[in-house]
Order: sequence, then C-alpha cells, then structure tokens
Amino acid sequence: MSQQYSAIPYTTRPEWLKLRRIGIGASDIAAIIGISPWATPHQIWVAKTTPDAPEPLTNEDMQWGLRVESLIIDEASARLGMTFKRGLLVQNKKREWMIATLDGLHAGDRKGVILEAKKVDAWDWPDGPPPYYQAQVQWQMAVTGYDVAHIAALHRGRRLQLYPVSADREAQEALIEAGGAFWQSVLAVEPPPVTAEDSTFLNQLWPTHTEAAVEIPEGLAAELREAKAGVAAAKQRLELATARVKELLEDADTATVGDDIVATWRTSITERVDVKALKAEEPDIASTYSRKSSSRRFLIKGA
Repeated sequence: MSQQYSAIPYTTRPEWLKLRRIGIGASDIAAIIGISPWATPHQIWVAKTTPDAPEPLTNEDMQWGLRVESLIIDEASARLGMTFKRGLLVQNKKREWMIATLDGLHAGDRKGVILEAKKVDAWDWPDGPPPYYQAQVQWQMAVTGYDVAHIAALHRGRRLQLYPVSADREAQEALIEAGGAFWQSVLAVEPPPVTAEDSTFLNQLWPTHTEAAVEIPEGLAAELREAKAGVAAAKQRLELATARVKELLEDADTATVGDDIVATWRTSITERVDVKALKAEEPDIASTYSRKSSSRRFLIKGA
C-alpha cells in the first residue's frame, strides 16, 4: 500500500514557519474548531494570510517545551522499543492543504506509529489527554493514514506518561470538514469573526499607529459606548458594595456567609522605588536602568 502523504523538506525554523502557511497543520485544527486554550480561528487565519504576523501559538512555556522535546522522545522511544524519525513535515497527497509536523514517526513497517511529545503543567490526566491534544493527533493520523499514535506527556517536568490514541475516522471526517471550510476562507481572504480573546493578539499585530481615520458601523460604535457605560455602572455598584462590607468588617479581615468566604480585607505592605526622587538625585543611575516601552492605548470617546 502506497503512502497517502509525502514529506516536505526544510532545514530552519523560519523556513518551517513559512511552509506552514501552505495548509492546515495539526496544531491549527483545535483552534479552528474552537477548543484551543492558546489561539482562536481568527489568529490562525491571520497566520496563514499575513507573512509577518506574530505566531499565535508561542510563549516562553512553549519555547521550553521545544527544548525538552528531544528528551521526551528519547525516553518514549526507549519505553516503546521504537526508533522515531523526528520533526517530519508531511502533506496529504489527496488534500494538499492537510499538513502536519510529526514530533516522531516510526515507520519500520507498513503501519506507522506517530509520537507527539508534550510538556504539561498538570500532574495527571485522569480522563486521558485533553480534547485539543486529541484533535491534534487525530489530524496527524488523518494526514498520514496511520491508525496509532502515542502522546508522550512529561507531567510537571517530573513524570513521563504514554497515552496511546487510536484513529477515530468519524472524528477525523469532522475535522477534515471543518479544516476544509476554514481553508476556503483563507483562499477567499474572508476572515472569521474576531473574539474577545483576539484583543491581545491584535495589539501584537499592529503595535504602532498611523494618523488615519476609519469609518466603523454605527451599531458597533453604539455597542462600544454602551459596554463602556455598563462597565462604569458595574464598577460603581462594586465600589458601593465594597464600602458597605468594609463598614461591617471594621478591623476584622474576613467576610463570610456561613462557611463561604466572600471577601478578605487585610493589611498589605509594598515597597516601591521613588522614580521621581531617583531621577532628581541620581540621574545617571536612573538613566542606566530606565527602559522605554511602547504600546497602543485604546480610548472610547463620546461615552
């Protein structure tokens, strides 16, 4: 039986990142179906259509995951008694927009075994790997046509657990349908709607401004102003309720209803550098340790 995928060679991470834009990868699919804790459909869409877009799935924790990946694969290989080829970027021959990067692939016989290495914060997965990891390996099996995968999870950097995952064709068909619809939106340059979770990503996408005005829908403007007014009203209610609780507490530190702790009001001592005085008395030291940063501040007008 011939392979239903082909390998795409690459040598550097920038080259790999560029190649990921040719299709939907395994790390994309959970975000596309809305179950990823790290990225949204809109962020994945931007990553596929904008060459210089920031990576939606990157942070320091994930960078450490990449660093320990080889150690996880080494131990998993020893436990499984298999040799894995590492870091393969593969592409489905029938649906070329289906791609996946495999942490490890054992293809010593006609039935390959996929390995996915994870560094996770949870001490255990009593119910098995989370749905977003399940979706990832199901996508990898859909791309390759293989039936078996193992998720090698290093729990809190101290305990490695292997989780076998079998191919679920029904789940794979649902992922393929969702991935195909999303890929059409990429080709048609039709972005999915933004969500509240996209705000920080948009700050990264456009970190500086130009002096220009953009006409926005009147309904959206009204929604923005109404939301701001609602926040102000909620803040006022919170401040009033807080004052009433403080009045009842006096010098006590804990407010309760039965056995339920509702709030605490405790002494907190903080120590801060008096920057204004430091600049006046030791300007050279202040200048040496000063760091400038830039960010865009979003202000709602007319509300």
